[in-house]
Amino acid sequence: MAEGFLEIIGVTAPSLAHVGDLVNFTIHTKNTGASDNFKIELSGSLTGSQEFSLEGGGKCVGTAISCSSLPREEFCLAQCGCSWGGMIGIVTEGCSGTACPCSSFNTKEACESQGGCSWQYPTKDVNFSFTMPNYNISITIKTYHYEEAVGWVWDTSSVWELLFPFMNIKDRPFKQ
Repeated sequence: MAEGFLEIIGVTAPSLAHVGDLVNFTIHTKNTGASDNFKIELSGSLTGSQEFSLEGGGKCVGTAISCSSLPREEFCLAQCGCSWGGMIGIVTEGCSGTACPCSSFNTKEACESQGGCSWQYPTKDVNFSFTMPNYNISITIKTYHYEEAVGWVWDTSSVWELLFPFMNIKDRPFKQ
């Protein structure tokens, strides 16, 4: 999925339920854009929606690779805080300095250019509950972000189709 809005990164649901059971499932999301206000909408066998806030942005996490562990000049010079010592006679001094900590980077690009660092987007779990109406459930999940000038905007690249073929042998007709 392209970065920029609410991304669905997974769904957790039970593997077995009976008609009439209360079923809980969770939609795992992350905010890869600048918007902070979102809506998840369900359609199909079950309907519903939830609006929520999830601050955009992200943060740089990890442990920067230490300067002394960088054996080649090009790697050393690419690592913030490191410098190449060059040669003294026939001995190479190598890479030295203190690598800039991951937490010091405020953009995804700068963060990911520092060895050992990665950009982490904010995440949120959105929970839904429903009473199981039958065994074959089909749910379409769509996400929206809010824009002040126009209202809710559908994130067209974020459609998920879920099928829940719940079945339990004791609920099926028994043939002899």
